[in-house]
Amino acid sequence: MPKYMQFGSNLELGVDAMDQEHREMVDLLNQLACACGVEPCWPVPVEPRPAPEVRHQRARALLNRLEQAAREHFLSEEAMMSACAYPELEPHRTEHHILLAELRNLLQSIDSGQERIGEAVLRELKLWLLGHLVTSDKAFAEHYRQTRDATLERWSSTRLERSLSS
Repeated sequence: MPKYMQFGSNLELGVDAMDQEHREMVDLLNQLACACGVEPCWPVPVEPRPAPEVRHQRARALLNRLEQAAREHFLSEEAMMSACAYPELEPHRTEHHILLAELRNLLQSIDSGQERIGEAVLRELKLWLLGHLVTSDKAFAEHYRQTRDATLERWSSTRLERSLSS
């Protein structure tokens, strides 16, 4: 099946949780490309092509899911950063806030009719996701892999202390 965006080994960071969440966001972007007609859907639907309003509603629902997935991913990532004492946590968190604000602005532009869900929006979202993944997330993943064993030990002992004090 053709895909708008491929999640290949070139995007894998070697941190399973992050890679899985990134894959999910790429999958949502591919579903969005299909919903707004930029990429063909597979398998090819037997039903006639939905009306533009229906396609817009489907695409807008996928954008909501993408926003929620990004929000959850950022929280998960920040928890991992905190657990491994990542020195760039605050700048990375700030970047997350900026990325979510950009996404909210895009959604508001779509809702107000200033922006149409189509190829330009998909291109912007693809660059939005790739830009963060290959720079900031890649840097964090390298730090995480280097400190993983100590982080897991510290995290496990913290959880054990909490359960003993309960």
